[in-house]
Amino acid sequence: MSGRPPAGPKIDDVVKYMEKLQAEKRSAELSVQKFANDRDRVDEQIENLRAKRNDIEARLQMEKERFERLDRTIVRAEETLGKLVDSSKTLADFVKREYEDTRRD
Repeated sequence: MSGRPPAGPKIDDVVKYMEKLQAEKRSAELSVQKFANDRDRVDEQIENLRAKRNDIEARLQMEKERFERLDRTIVRAEETLGKLVDSSKTLADFVKREYEDTRRD
């Protein structure tokens, strides 16, 4: 006999470590799948948020246009109302003078 240790226990150690490596591989595979699922879920949420943002942006633009149209309409209406008030005052003054002039005659 030589002084070498028997080969059996070393092979058993290799098999044991191989089994541990296989278990670690399965655990890593599960982690990879979980992260891939998380990423896919986040990608879907991002796409949903992008679609929602685009919808909000379109509605915002429409509302801005509506606001600007209303603002222009109000400015024009106020200007026209001012002219009508001035014209009405002028007309009232004219009619009053004419009335008073006809009463003096």
